[in-house]
Amino acid sequence: MLRVISDALSSAADARYVTLLGMVDLSAAFDCVDHPLSLERLQRTFGLTGDALRWMTSFVTGRTQQVVYNGQLSPIELLRYGIPQGSVLGPVLFSLYTADVSQIATNHGLSQHQYADDCQVYLSVRVQDAALAATRLSSCITDIAAWMSSSRLRLNPSKTVVIWLGSRQQVGKIDVHAVTILNTSVSTVNTARDLGVVQDSELTMSAQVSAVCRSGFFFNFGSCVRWSGRCLRMLLRLWSRRLSLTAWTTAIPFCTASPTTCSDAYKPSKTPRRV
Repeated sequence: MLRVISDALSSAADARYVTLLGMVDLSAAFDCVDHPLSLERLQRTFGLTGDALRWMTSFVTGRTQQVVYNGQLSPIELLRYGIPQGSVLGPVLFSLYTADVSQIATNHGLSQHQYADDCQVYLSVRVQDAALAATRLSSCITDIAAWMSSSRLRLNPSKTVVIWLGSRQQVGKIDVHAVTILNTSVSTVNTARDLGVVQDSELTMSAQVSAVCRSGFFFNFGSCVRWSGRCLRMLLRLWSRRLSLTAWTTAIPFCTASPTTCSDAYKPSKTPRRV
């Protein structure tokens, strides 16, 4: 995301250009990776042979799956698709599996950035060429979807996000507010979340700051709710002790000042002393 923001700021916004960014969404991306096709691309495109290829083959293949439902176990099935999520090699293998996407974006004159299944394609144009940029982005994503279909992956147009990036003055001049993605009209948004960062169309990072502040408030509020019972009991004990101590300390001077508690030795003399 930093690379996209850097390109939108340095080479686009400074030159009074606007950037059209498309965040492509894939349905169950890691679970749809074809094992033989993945290993073939590792060997043919990236030159893995010998022990390295056998290690990757051992890591990807031979995995099984079993489901528990209502206390019943399903039969053990051999997995023919998918790579483990949450592993170190998982994102790397998926990036290698979809490495050809960058060439598709280059053929359409677009830039591409990808981390695992998070894919972004974007281009920078002048404001008067906004309609042309939307057409080029739509055509590029259509070719990407066709390539992914041949690789047993599925692009989800309804969850694909499109956003304009640029200065407030330039973004305000844009009259294109929707892009056609696989026969689906996708409206442009003002803010979008990517890899945990909320980006706004004016590149001010105000949406990210607000999101962090809100999450901090709700975290503290949730912590207070979880600890409210314990804190209440603790405060009640402290208050009861404080009230008892206060009552005892205030009673001492009151009793000593009472005539009935004073001894005769401390009673004032009736005749004044001579100095």
